[in-house]
Amino acid sequence: MKSILTLLLFVSLVATSFGQEKRPDNIGVGNYDEFKNNSFDINGQSHKANQDLLTLDKEIKGYAGIINTLDAQKLTKDYNAILGLNKFSKEIAGKISQLDDQGKQMIDGAKDVSPKMKSISAANNTNKSIKALEASRKNLTSMSVLLKEDANLLLTELKKRGEPVEEFVE
Repeated sequence: MKSILTLLLFVSLVATSFGQEKRPDNIGVGNYDEFKNNSFDINGQSHKANQDLLTLDKEIKGYAGIINTLDAQKLTKDYNAILGLNKFSKEIAGKISQLDDQGKQMIDGAKDVSPKMKSISAANNTNKSIKALEASRKNLTSMSVLLKEDANLLLTELKKRGEPVEEFVE
């Protein structure tokens, strides 16, 4: 039953994994271009982290039934990769929170961008940037489930072997 649930979770993550959104061109208005670039950089980072996790998760799920025969060094390496991805996802989540507030201000101020011809582009780019941030947030949410599951599996085995390990913090 657990393996069926894991498979369903994996399939749903792959199906709903939010890819890297297409980055719009700069419009030549510094703060709007900077916000857009920061948002799309985060989107790219969250997409790459999600892909890295899916690759690692597939490997870890392949340990089923043979985990006790694997080298502790390999398990520790994978566990440290999980810890690193977890830390990275928390950092990205913090950046997204900072940009959320900024995005609201950018949308409100888009009508005041001059020249007026750039006002529409500023609003469009900001809306696309906000969507990219939302996709990043969804990537992080889906990642948290796998991170916890994989960390628990590896942590349990490493502790059983008496290996010194850092605790996984959600």
